Amino acid sequence: MSWEQTTEADVRVEYLVDGEWQTTPDIAGKAGPNVKTVMGIPLGETSDWRIVSTDGSLAVDSARPIEQSIPRGMPLPTVIASDPKQHEPTAPYILVSINQEACSWCGGNYWLMIIDRAGRPVWATKTLPNRWILYAQVSVTGNALLWDEVASFGEESVAHRS
Repeated sequence: MSWEQTTEADVRVEYLVDGEWQTTPDIAGKAGPNVKTVMGIPLGETSDWRIVSTDGSLAVDSARPIEQSIPRGMPLPTVIASDPKQHEPTAPYILVSINQEACSWCGGNYWLMIIDRAGRPVWATKTLPNRWILYAQVSVTGNALLWDEVASFGEESVAHRS
């Protein structure tokens, strides 16, 4: 999300997903342009959003809903069975890595994705061709994703932090 603030103020981004307002932790908003990445808006869907100050003195409504398209070629999951009453409430997202090709341990285009419990991708990145994603995990602090990207076993890997 990006927006302009007229004054410096601590703010949060509120955004609409499935009819419910979600919120980010408070951030130090500066006078002028601001940018914040939010988690939870399914790719390919639109969402209304707004900026709200913690002291109630600033509110910036979005001029238009935010929409991110689904990247071309990204494999999409199919949810076969789900019981929302049984979902862990503190874990609304799942981190997955999958090959775009229908094969096992072969080269191709690998994707690292975060999907919600309905199987909708909310974030994704793709490797360079013929590279695997290994050891994808959330950092100990919970504020970053970590993964290795490798061309083949025995070759040097590239560690990522996002």
